Amino acid sequence: MRKFNLQRILIFSAGWILLAFLYSGLRYFSITHGAPPRPVEWKNIFLAQAIIYSWAILSPLIIFFAKRFRFEQRNWWRVLLAHVAAAVVFLLLYRAIYVIFHKIVDPARVAENGGFLALTLSQFIRNWVLDLPTYCFLLSSIYVVDFYRHFQAEQLKSSELKAALATSQLNALKMQIHPHFLFNTLNSISALMHEDVKAADKMVARLGDFLRTTLENSGEREVSLKQEIDFVGRYLEIETVRFQDRLVVKMNI
Repeated sequence: MRKFNLQRILIFSAGWILLAFLYSGLRYFSITHGAPPRPVEWKNIFLAQAIIYSWAILSPLIIFFAKRFRFEQRNWWRVLLAHVAAAVVFLLLYRAIYVIFHKIVDPARVAENGGFLALTLSQFIRNWVLDLPTYCFLLSSIYVVDFYRHFQAEQLKSSELKAALATSQLNALKMQIHPHFLFNTLNSISALMHEDVKAADKMVARLGDFLRTTLENSGEREVSLKQEIDFVGRYLEIETVRFQDRLVVKMNI
């Protein structure tokens, strides 16, 4: 389990790093091929990556919140209000993390804009319209992945239930058609073929009816009393042909 979790963390981190390098590459291309082209400063490339890294740092909290507040719950409007409030908090946290990265590479610029808190609030106010769609996309992706996992789990559970049902049906069929009864009936038919072909033919027909009834009812959890009586009756018809006058059946229902 630990190895599996570590593997997921590594894949998760590698995905964010790859996305950060792709985004910074696009940023580099836009600077060097703009009108007019400008020289590239390494801090601008780092800040482009910091946009992705800030979301990456925040994403575990978003995942936890998304799984904690699902829209499938009954009080969906409360969940919606929780998501609206959480969006404000997460966007503020996102900008705070980004300003921390900004302060690492350009502390003078942060100081010029009034410090950490002032720059965080100003960037939140100026950029929330751009940040909100990114947050909604990330949140939607989490729900899509979560839905797919639940769908796979339900499919696996359904397959296991079908396999268990098939096994139980087979076991029930084995219990209904006892091997000794079947072998004895076949032996009786074989013996009657040399003595009374008509009786043997009748016994084959009764055995076919019995097996057909058994197969038809094997998948049902409950059967009616009439079906059960018919089932017992077909069994007794076979035994009557087999034992003839030695078997006397009296039914009191």
